[in-house]
Amino acid sequence: MKRLLLALLLISPVSFADWGDTYFCTMTHYSYVTNEGNQTHWPLENFKFHMDSDKKALVFGDSGRYFAELELPVELFYPKQVRLDAKNDGSHFKLRGSKAIYTAMYGPQATIIAADCDKF
Repeated sequence: MKRLLLALLLISPVSFADWGDTYFCTMTHYSYVTNEGNQTHWPLENFKFHMDSDKKALVFGDSGRYFAELELPVELFYPKQVRLDAKNDGSHFKLRGSKAIYTAMYGPQATIIAADCDKF
């Protein structure tokens, strides 16, 4: 019976991602790494993003200190797998189920953020 309920939950439309969805995320890792290998850890934050259908982008709005006003065009999107990739020139955001990872390379450093996300 438990397996049946789990299977129904996983294939139900509620578990799919879609344009218009908003996700709330809690960082599990947040650091900068320089090209010399020095790493600085930053305080973890919460952030949210919206999947904007008109812009075909993830819109972070005023969410969190790091992601304030960031928009990333969606390049790859598989709604039934809750899988998407969004990126611009230096940033790349991946969502796989409820796990997200963000990397950005600007100048001599890289930002690395991992987060757990839930659809609201």
